[in-house]
Amino acid sequence: MQISKLIAVAAIAVGQAYADDRCYALAFSSGDESSAYQAGVLKGLAQAIEAEERAYTAVSGVSGGALNSVILSSYAVGSEGDAADRMVTFWENASNAKLYQDWIGGIVTGLLYKGGLYNDAPTMDFLQTELTDISPTQRWVDVGLTDVLKGQYVDFTGDQLTGDEFYNVLFAQFAQAGFFPPAAFDNTDWFDGSTIWDLDIFSVVNKCQETHTDDKITVDVVLTSEKTLS
Repeated sequence: MQISKLIAVAAIAVGQAYADDRCYALAFSSGDESSAYQAGVLKGLAQAIEAEERAYTAVSGVSGGALNSVILSSYAVGSEGDAADRMVTFWENASNAKLYQDWIGGIVTGLLYKGGLYNDAPTMDFLQTELTDISPTQRWVDVGLTDVLKGQYVDFTGDQLTGDEFYNVLFAQFAQAGFFPPAAFDNTDWFDGSTIWDLDIFSVVNKCQETHTDDKITVDVVLTSEKTLS
C-alpha cells in the first residue's frame, strides 16, 4: 500500500514537472455569437489532449473571445471542461436575451446623434445578471479594447477586471463600430478590440517570456473571425 502511494505521488510530481517545463497559453480571436464555437473547441481540447498540454496559465481574448477568456480564467488550471460548459451557458443565455433595441426615432437617431445604429444598453443589464459568478483570478488574462479618441489598442489584465471596471470592459467588448455606440468610461470612448486587432497573441507570449524561453512556449489559437489573418 505504501509503495503504491509512493508511485502515485511520484507520477503526480513527474507530471507537474513536465507541465512546469513549458508555458501553455491560449488566444481566442474576436467573434460575436460565433464565439460560442470557441467553447466547443475548448471542450474538444479538454477531451482530446493531455491535461498538461492544456494547462493554460496565460489567456487572451478579443471581443466575444474576451468573454470566453474571462470565463476560462475564472476556473483553475485543469478545469477547462467545466469552463467550456460555462461558456456554453453564457452564449445560450445571450442568444435568448434581448441585448439591444431601437432608439426612439429609429436608426436615423442612431446615425445622426448616438454613434451607432442600435441601443445596446440592455447588454449591460444582461452582463450584470449573468456574470455574478465570474471573477478572472485563476489564470493570467488579457483582454483588449480600442480607445476611440486615441485610436489605440489598450490591454486590460485580470487585476483591472474588478468592480465596475469588470462590467465596463466586458460591455465594451460588444461595442462594434457602426452598429452600437462606443462605451464611455475612464474619460474616453471604447469600441471592441477587433476594430484594430482580431487576435492578440503578443500579450500571452510576453507573459510566458517572463518565466520561459521561447522554445518552451506553446500557444494554442482559436479563430472564429476569419479563416486566415493577414
